[in-house]
Amino acid sequence: MNQIKTLDFQGEKIAFFTFIDPRNRSMEVTEWQNKVHSTLNIPINYFQIDYRFINHGGAMEKTIALFKDQIDYFCFIDNDCIMLRKEVPQEIYDKIKDKKTIFGGCQNSNHIHINPTHPFVQPSSFCISTKLYEELGYPHLADLIKRSDTCEEVTWLCQERGYNVCMVYPSHYHELTDEEVVSSGNPKKWRLTETLYYGLGTTYGNIFFHAGMQSLPRSSAIFISKAKEVIEKNKKIEAIIVCKNVS
Repeated sequence: MNQIKTLDFQGEKIAFFTFIDPRNRSMEVTEWQNKVHSTLNIPINYFQIDYRFINHGGAMEKTIALFKDQIDYFCFIDNDCIMLRKEVPQEIYDKIKDKKTIFGGCQNSNHIHINPTHPFVQPSSFCISTKLYEELGYPHLADLIKRSDTCEEVTWLCQERGYNVCMVYPSHYHELTDEEVVSSGNPKKWRLTETLYYGLGTTYGNIFFHAGMQSLPRSSAIFISKAKEVIEKNKKIEAIIVCKNVS
């Protein structure tokens, strides 16, 4: 437990986790993600995994199984996702401290099991209490259930059993270019609801930013640009020099 960095709220521990695999995740993006959260004084636990042998959801399941007796709240933040303000961990805790609520950015299934009419809490910013995960019966977070993409099953179960689903909706996004559409086979943007969309780089209110699609070079550029913007906004004042009687 000494190796797991946590934040303490009212005597309860919340921990943030990011998975990295140098084979298919940009380490430059990860370094900028770390710079942002270091600036915001938000501790992130980085676990290196091998996506050839375990998928994203499976790694999340293993992490919860390892630390569920020691951590009260789990927050999984992708390496291409950042929190935008130092107050965000407190706001996450306030949302999920009732142990009946899941919280995070919102998306539709768009790459595994295609169900474009069911917005769910996305794996890139997935926050849940240990108690709620247990009460739901330790559901799969991987894409092992036909109706569910990664993490989507938890949203389904919360909706079916009367728990709370709290999602942050997009406030801004970048569309793919015509060339990126051709090279990736993806649309310019993905539909979330009848009127809302998300894209290559999406801002979720003033809580999260998620770039996604790291196979596209512009994704990294968009992420790094946003990371620099957040760092600039949150720079600390190291010292104040006051001069008196100087013309």
